[in-house]
Amino acid sequence: MFRDDKFTLSSYTMLGPDALLNASSDATTHPGTWHLLNDCKAAYQNALAWTITGDKDHATKAAEILNGWASTLKTVDNVENSLRVAIDTAFMLNAAELLVYTGSGWKGSAAFRT
Repeated sequence: MFRDDKFTLSSYTMLGPDALLNASSDATTHPGTWHLLNDCKAAYQNALAWTITGDKDHATKAAEILNGWASTLKTVDNVENSLRVAIDTAFMLNAAELLVYTGSGWKGSAAFRT
């Protein structure tokens, strides 16, 4: 169920943020891409949970994840990971929109502004 999914919990523990995303399907030696994917899901699902329930803890968790990655990720090492970032961060962009336009109080970091 959505509310019991580990990515929806306001107690979710971030796996990132990482400064570098390396290319590898091996989550042990190059965990960045897996960290990003999981944290993106958690940001979106917590933002959605905030929108549905009004529970500020979910908005706080989503903002923590968004701010963490926006201030930390500096390097994406190849085309494969560039595509991965483009796909995964769509979750973060949707989370940012939900937070900004639903009265969460999050103003967004510069990384999410155009």
